[in-house]
Amino acid sequence: MILTDREIQIAIERKLIEITPPPNELAYSSTSVDLTLDPNLNRFRENPPFLPRVIDVTHPDYDFDTALAELSTPITIGAAGFELPKKELLLGWTAEYINIPTDARLAARVEGKSSLARLGIGIHLTATNHTCWFQGAN
Repeated sequence: MILTDREIQIAIERKLIEITPPPNELAYSSTSVDLTLDPNLNRFRENPPFLPRVIDVTHPDYDFDTALAELSTPITIGAAGFELPKKELLLGWTAEYINIPTDARLAARVEGKSSLARLGIGIHLTATNHTCWFQGAN
């Protein structure tokens, strides 16, 4: 069953869904809550074709933060906004933290909006992160 906007709001009031910071009234649509982009992004550096990079997540010394620092440069979206560069890869996160307690017996998913997908902005969800991969259109 997909919850309506009112049912989502009731679930938030009952602490069955926790969104921090709480969404404002304009964030709700008929069966969803819009999340926002955190202003801190990571811009991936371009690798020269002769220098491929491989990340071995099975290596005992693997550390996500170290890999991210090695492969990307942190940037911040300022008040004037940010122009999405062509053919570059950016990693971003939602500004909101979402928690659904196990005993809530609910599930949720994060999806992109088709209006943004047509601009080349894609959303990917991992098990514990709300992660946004942005790749500028050609």
